[in-house]
Amino acid sequence: MGATNANKGLVYIVDDESMLVALADDILANEGFTTKLFLSAEEALEALRARDEDPALLITDCVMREMDGIKLIEESKKLIPPIKTILVSGTIQESFIKSQAVQPDQFLAKPYHVQGLIDAVYKVLG
Repeated sequence: MGATNANKGLVYIVDDESMLVALADDILANEGFTTKLFLSAEEALEALRARDEDPALLITDCVMREMDGIKLIEESKKLIPPIKTILVSGTIQESFIKSQAVQPDQFLAKPYHVQGLIDAVYKVLG
């Protein structure tokens, strides 16, 4: 799990594909972020409800088994209104995302390049 430099903030990474979670973790750890990894939206919501440490950013896949990323973003913002979000997807188009009631702060198409994820994270976190 994640990096040792918590100064850049905690990032939750949610995807039902463990390889993609590990990839995003490696990328963000190298940038100095602390990460928590989840293979389901439900696991991430449980952690958010526990409120041990509020993440600055939630990165989630759009299409997952039990709960999709849009619903996870909606529920996350109810629990932690200032949370920033990035929605990633290899199957959903950005135009579809823009038609949803709840909007992520950033959309990132899969497959993404290392620099694409890094740029999205810094853009969202300012």
